Amino acid sequence: IFTFIHCSSKKFLFGFISLLFISSLLHPSTIILILGLLLYLIISKLEKIKLGEAEFELIFFATFIFIWIQFLLYKTAFLSSGMGIIWQDIPSEVMSRYFEDVTISSALLQIGVFPLLGGVLCIYHYLLKIRNKHIYLYIALSTVVALCLFLRVIEPAFGFMYLGVCFSILTGPAYVVGLSYFHKTRLVRFVRPLAVLVIITIIFTTIAPLIYFTQTERASTIAPSIYSAFEWLADHTSTNSTVLAVLREGHLITHVAGRKNVVDDYFVLAPEPAERLQNSQKMFQLPFATPAAEL
Repeated sequence: IFTFIHCSSKKFLFGFISLLFISSLLHPSTIILILGLLLYLIISKLEKIKLGEAEFELIFFATFIFIWIQFLLYKTAFLSSGMGIIWQDIPSEVMSRYFEDVTISSALLQIGVFPLLGGVLCIYHYLLKIRNKHIYLYIALSTVVALCLFLRVIEPAFGFMYLGVCFSILTGPAYVVGLSYFHKTRLVRFVRPLAVLVIITIIFTTIAPLIYFTQTERASTIAPSIYSAFEWLADHTSTNSTVLAVLREGHLITHVAGRKNVVDDYFVLAPEPAERLQNSQKMFQLPFATPAAEL
C-alpha cells in the first residue's frame, strides 16, 4: 500500500510490482488488496477525486496479474470446484466451527477498542466531511475485509487481524481530528492530560488481549506425550502408511511423522471432503471393527 501511494516515483513503482508478484505467489489472500484497490477506484470516482494515470493503470495491471497467477497455480482447483474455490471447499461443519465463537467481545479483543473506535470515527469524518484519497484506500480495504467476514470467505482470526491493522492506521488521522476539535472548546487545557490518559488506556487494552490470547494458544498446544506419539509413528511404521487422526492433528502426521493422513484442514482438491470428514469422525465412534474396516 505504501509503495502504491508513492507510485509516481519509479523506485516505488517497481517496488509495488515486485511485491505484488511475491504476494500473489505466496497466498491467495492478496485478493483482499486487489478488491480494496478496485473499491478505492469506485470511491474516488464517486467523490470526484482525479487519480493519476499511474494509479489507474496499476490497479488494472495488479488485477490482471493476480488473476493470471492464481489461475496458473490453481487451474485444476478452478476446473474441479468452480466458484466453490472461493470458500476453499471447506465443509459447512468446519466453516460453522470457525465462526461459532465470534462475538462482539471477541471482535473487540482481537481488533482493539481504540483502533475500532478510531477507525469508525475516521471513516465517518473523511467520507462525509474531508476528501483524502489516501485515507479512502484504507477505508476501501477495511470495507472489503468486513464484507469478506460477513460472507464467511476468510477465517475470523485473519479477518480481525487485517481489520486491526487498517483501523490502527486510520486511528492516526482520527486522533488528529479529535485533537483539533478539543482545541476549539473550553477543554483545551485538558488536552495534555487527556492525551496521556489515551496512551495509558491504549497500552492497557493492548496488553490485556495479548496475555489472554497467549494463554489460549498455550492451552491449545499439542501435549509433549502426543507429539512423542507422532515421533514414534515415524520410527515404527512403514513410509507408505496412511494414518487416521482427528482433523487438527492431520498436519502433524504429515510434518512430524512423515506419513500420509486421512484428513486435514486443507480441503482444496481433496476427494469428497465433507464425506471424508464425516467418515473419519465415525471411525472413532463405531463399536465394531467390521463397519470401521468398510469405511
